[in-house]
Amino acid sequence: MKYISLYRSVLLLTLAFISCARLPSQQQNQAPEILSLRIDGEVVNSHSQVLLLAEASDPEGDSLSAQWSSSHGFFLSSSLDSALWRSPDSSSHVSIYYSVSDDAGNLDADTLRFWVSNRPPQIESLWASEENVLNGNTISLSADVVDPDSHQVDLFWSTPFGILQSLSGDTVRWTAPDSTMRAWVAVDAVDTYGAESSDTLEVSVYSEVGCVWIINTGGGEVVKLSAIGDELLRIPGFSDPQDLDIDPENRRLWVCESTPPAVHAYDLAGNLEFSVNEFFYRPTRLSAWFRTGSVFVIDADSSMVLELGFGGDRLYRSFRGFNRPNALDVFQSTGELWVCDEGNNNLYQIHSEVDEDIAFVDSSEFVTRRDGYSFPVDVSVEDSTGACWLVDKEAGFLVRYEADALDSLVVYGFQNPVAVSAAWSDGLCWVLDRGLDSRAVRLFFDNEQAELGDLSFPRDLAFNRLDSHCWVLDSERNRVLRVDPDGQVVGTWTDFNFPGRIVINSGY
Repeated sequence: MKYISLYRSVLLLTLAFISCARLPSQQQNQAPEILSLRIDGEVVNSHSQVLLLAEASDPEGDSLSAQWSSSHGFFLSSSLDSALWRSPDSSSHVSIYYSVSDDAGNLDADTLRFWVSNRPPQIESLWASEENVLNGNTISLSADVVDPDSHQVDLFWSTPFGILQSLSGDTVRWTAPDSTMRAWVAVDAVDTYGAESSDTLEVSVYSEVGCVWIINTGGGEVVKLSAIGDELLRIPGFSDPQDLDIDPENRRLWVCESTPPAVHAYDLAGNLEFSVNEFFYRPTRLSAWFRTGSVFVIDADSSMVLELGFGGDRLYRSFRGFNRPNALDVFQSTGELWVCDEGNNNLYQIHSEVDEDIAFVDSSEFVTRRDGYSFPVDVSVEDSTGACWLVDKEAGFLVRYEADALDSLVVYGFQNPVAVSAAWSDGLCWVLDRGLDSRAVRLFFDNEQAELGDLSFPRDLAFNRLDSHCWVLDSERNRVLRVDPDGQVVGTWTDFNFPGRIVINSGY
């Protein structure tokens, strides 16, 4: 009985303990819960301040404390529901660790994982000190670069063209190649951690030899194009430009205009050297002679041909006896001058022995005259042979005289030929026929080799002996055309207003 009573006492105590443990006031404290952990934004960039946001609660409303840590970067400040964190300098995967705990030591933890992006540098501008550079000249190339992550950036330059005097830096010096081309130079911008971006700068490289000069009549200006057609400059301010010619040996451009009457001399960069107006009444055509640096000018109102000296301060010679001279060209090797005279319907060859002013009626020994024309309008001399081509627009034929003006070749079959441009080669030329079906024709002696049709009131053309292309002014359509030896258009320029005259710098 004694043992039974003891057992009963122990059982009652155990039941009482269990009953007391289940009282509501004595339940176990619960852990807090993390409801969200996120970035304030969508993208995290390197070397930047990032706001991290968290939300946590405690079932019993206990006071909570938070702990923040990260695999990369560092914290600038932190609290229970947010932290300001500095991202690392380079691209990387990052883990953010966040935990909350209550006063009883219960806790919850979460991890936020994301990618930190190192943004590449931004090349904001890239430029050359000159957009068009003469071959062999040296210019500066520069770049402005900003790094969105504030990293240090290095620039590296490269090109297969010309010579870079240095390969790195914000500004480098570059020497253009010897060929006419559109050259490119590349620059790579690389930040400290390898993020990079690239850009390419294109520069027009040109040679003075091969440049194309055009009178843009409607715009009152002279336009200079490179041999491949890049626009190099425009000389404005003409009221009535009539004709132009290039003296490559003395690096000069001559331009004449009739109202007000003047002959202008420019350097090949378009800078005015001088203007002359006291010798002329209405200059309409001109032709430069390289050997002396002078220029022959037709003065329509006086029906004279005047030779203006290189300095523009005096006349070397004057030739009288014409009726209405309208075109001329000079043989560069000898100074023989060929002049079309539509008033007399004659072609004159003025021999280089003339060393003073002459009137044809008194000096026939210095002049060879060829007649029998209806309306001669243009002449052009072959630079290699001295032979002269003439077009007669009313009779519709082309005549070629040898340098001695004795033998001739007549080519028929034209409707309204208005311009001719002789090539360097013996017997080769281009003719502009402004008929009902206007066309440009390539001739070798009397054989037609190529033809370009579909022109509308073309006014002039010029042969480039350097590449055997011909440039044609399709004036009514305000176009300038570059034509290959087969008569195919290989380039078209439309930024013109009724272009009137054209000349090509073919060297000397």
